Amino acid sequence: MARRPERRRSSRSSKSSRLSPGRAHDGRSREAASFFVGRYPIEGISGTLNGIWKRGRDGMLNWIVLTLAMASTDGEVVTYVHTDALGSPVAITDSNGKVIERFTYEPYGSVVGIAAADGPGYSGHVFDSTTGLNYMQQRYYSPEIGAFLSVDPVAAYGGKSSLFNRYGYANSSPYNFVDPDGRVPVVTRMKDGSVKISFPTKFSGDGATPKNIATFKEQVASMSGTYDIGGKETRVTVEVTDIERSTPRAARNEIKLVNGETSHRSGRSFAELGGKKGEINVLDRFDKGVVPHEVSHLGGVDDLYDKTTGLPNPARGDGIMNRVPGVVDSHTIGGIVDGDSAVQKRER
Repeated sequence: MARRPERRRSSRSSKSSRLSPGRAHDGRSREAASFFVGRYPIEGISGTLNGIWKRGRDGMLNWIVLTLAMASTDGEVVTYVHTDALGSPVAITDSNGKVIERFTYEPYGSVVGIAAADGPGYSGHVFDSTTGLNYMQQRYYSPEIGAFLSVDPVAAYGGKSSLFNRYGYANSSPYNFVDPDGRVPVVTRMKDGSVKISFPTKFSGDGATPKNIATFKEQVASMSGTYDIGGKETRVTVEVTDIERSTPRAARNEIKLVNGETSHRSGRSFAELGGKKGEINVLDRFDKGVVPHEVSHLGGVDDLYDKTTGLPNPARGDGIMNRVPGVVDSHTIGGIVDGDSAVQKRER
């Protein structure tokens, strides 16, 4: 199946009169917002900047940014910020499309050649020039050293050596992954020795009927079974759940169900590898393997078929990541359970 990276656009003013910095914190003493003279970032559930609002010294709302452009009551120039697949701003244009600035980044986010300014920065997170850090909601990130300044707030399962580095960013693969809010997906190991994999999901699209949503959930549930996990036969339950207020932001998936070709250039169903978004054509093998295949991509499992021809690799067997329809096997489930994109938790 096809996959594509998430692409985002945002905006900012070309002018700012910055005074002393300030910060707001939540009830757990975590920073909830950074601001300069009343500029506050508005962050979406993915952890990236969706907008900025500003109040003047009189307390009145002067302007707000939510999509592509900024409307200002004090005559500031409208500009557009264009981002790459990771969400990092790579260019700023004026209202006529003329490029004003361009930005180039080192692999872990340091800006090349110029001094980075306050505002949307590497992977879409707010950059603070005073400290040289990116604020990623749960913790601060340093692009100079390519690491967080504090440990992952979600406790990791100790049985996987790749999770030993609790300060690491994006599985040490910044070209392929982003860390939406300083955390990663969760797999729960139950007290009875079984494993539960949950995909909290929001559905959208013209194909998101109650019947199709029920079929999607049934297809995911059909992935449950007994598999070889780390050399041990393990009962694994796979499910789709509703997104609730308590659902971690990093675990909130968005699935678009469409009646026909998807927005991918191939028109086929696709999902982000180790990401949170997917688009499914409900008219193409919807109940015959497409759903488990794409959900496994969200879980971090890559394709096994020949990516040059798009045909199954005879040496890879009948696994769902090699052919659709196919068999959900230990390779697939084990890849989700022990994948580097998952934080391992134990049932309390």
